[in-house]
Amino acid sequence: MARTVNQAAIESELETLEAEIGKLKAIEPLEGVRIKWVRPAGTAGKPSQKKGYPRLIHADGTSRNIQPLEAASYQKRIEAGRELRRLGRRREQLAARLA
Repeated sequence: MARTVNQAAIESELETLEAEIGKLKAIEPLEGVRIKWVRPAGTAGKPSQKKGYPRLIHADGTSRNIQPLEAASYQKRIEAGRELRRLGRRREQLAARLA
């Protein structure tokens, strides 16, 4: 049976998705983690001149302070994890349409 134009388009999109997923996996994505910026001690309820600091919060509730420069790296990995989940769902949808 010959492939239709739609099937060919879906297959090419699947190939590009696989390439993007491979790039994201190289970043070592994080899942179940978030970053929360917390205020410095003693500044509750009043404007603070101090910036505060980032806290890495895990899904199980444990957390630890991290350096502000580390936060950017963690944020990039967290966003890669989100994008990876989104692309995975898209890949499943396309595979279902192709089947």
